Amino acid sequence: GVVGGEEVLSMASSEEKVYIGHPSGARACIELHGAHLTSWKTANGQEQVFVSKQAVFKPPKAIRGGVPICFPQFSDFGNLKTSHGFARNTRWKLFEREGDTVVLKLNSSDDDFLDKYGCEDSFTISVRYTITN
Repeated sequence: GVVGGEEVLSMASSEEKVYIGHPSGARACIELHGAHLTSWKTANGQEQVFVSKQAVFKPPKAIRGGVPICFPQFSDFGNLKTSHGFARNTRWKLFEREGDTVVLKLNSSDDDFLDKYGCEDSFTISVRYTITN
């Protein structure tokens, strides 16, 4: 349903999306998989974000296009086993929703990052998306 200009759709647990909106009509879509921005439409409905028609929205596959979160490394310039880090291939948790803002978090205690990716450090990272006019 829609509450205060935002909508949360829960399909399969790995395919959750968060929609936020502004009273002007501007809207954005963020995938919980990777905290990945996949759509941002202006008040007149014009899409501002490119997502490939060949994009696969199925974890653990990274989404082709949009605005990914690359953490803790970009490309293979680091010690981890995965290119561009693990943040874009991991399911984030919805932490806060308020009006036209959503905050997503990724915490090392939520997954086995050492075994999966070789990450030994503890961390919590958050990303905040806010849509304005």
